[in-house]
Amino acid sequence: MVSKNLRYFSLVKVYCTQEINLLSFLLRKLGATFSHSAYRETSILKPPSDGLQNGSNFHGLIQGLFTMSKVQKSKCSLPVPRYLRVGSILALILLVGGVLSVPVCAETQNAKKRHQLIEERVFRNYRETPFSMHKLNYAVIGNNDLKLQYSFKYRFFTKADLYGSFTNLILWDIYEDQNPAYDNNYQPELFYRFVKENKLFLSADVGYWHLSNGTSGEDARSWDRLFVRLQQITKIFDTDLYWTAHIWPITLYEGRENRDINNYLGWWDFGFRLKNILKHQSGDGLDFQFNFRSGNHGIPFDKGNATVGLQYRIQRWTTFNPTLYLQYFTGYGEVIRDYNVRSDELRVGISWFY
Repeated sequence: MVSKNLRYFSLVKVYCTQEINLLSFLLRKLGATFSHSAYRETSILKPPSDGLQNGSNFHGLIQGLFTMSKVQKSKCSLPVPRYLRVGSILALILLVGGVLSVPVCAETQNAKKRHQLIEERVFRNYRETPFSMHKLNYAVIGNNDLKLQYSFKYRFFTKADLYGSFTNLILWDIYEDQNPAYDNNYQPELFYRFVKENKLFLSADVGYWHLSNGTSGEDARSWDRLFVRLQQITKIFDTDLYWTAHIWPITLYEGRENRDINNYLGWWDFGFRLKNILKHQSGDGLDFQFNFRSGNHGIPFDKGNATVGLQYRIQRWTTFNPTLYLQYFTGYGEVIRDYNVRSDELRVGISWFY
């Protein structure tokens, strides 16, 4: 058995080396093409240095990716190197994750069991462990930044469904020289969950919600509210529909620098996910996600924001369960620092369901 595993590991190592070398070769060729064409456009822009020329190994590949990101910062109007870098990073993440997970075809029955487990952790009271999922965990990258969110909740008592949760949303300026975080949003919650298996809702959460970015000065933001959250799972024909609605009836505190935040973000939101709008027999499927947050005084289209997403669930691995995630955001308040700033961002990356 040991010798068999060693032979398998050797094959995987050779496969990874070939894939990385091939990706490095393509990056060198494409990078040289784009850099020379950009050099012809303007004398200010110089071709990338030795980052791509050293791309035959992993260190050279990474150096090449970061070198190529500087090409777009000149007066040349060629944004291709940035997108090439984005695609390469995502390809490497999938490659490494796929190899570490030892890919095997998953049966449809196993996929159903896993999604039942997700429903128990997110919408009901999961009894096996005190820790469970809360909101979607994802990392998506766009033309301006990297958007990262991780979220979990903890049940304090075995027989009482009192939870504490924490969600961290980060906008990260990965294209800047020092890679600073543009805004870091902290969202702790304390709530009690009521599970009612009826047509109106599956579960209801009642509790306290806080949002701040942990900074000081003019960029400091803080918001404290009480909320009610309703969640339900139903069906539309053969498609599962998951929906969540928030109501914030009481505002406890608004930071000094964001006292007019209620003029941009209202007192309710509604989101849903349609599961398996496209489905493969292996268990892979395409989900559609939509979330809408109300604007001034709860009026739907006066300020507020909307998020649209497509998630392709990959069921072919047993330990690594990535979901390819395409997200589009439009409106105000993507992060609390920009509660009064409108933005439109398209990003692509990976989300996780555990």
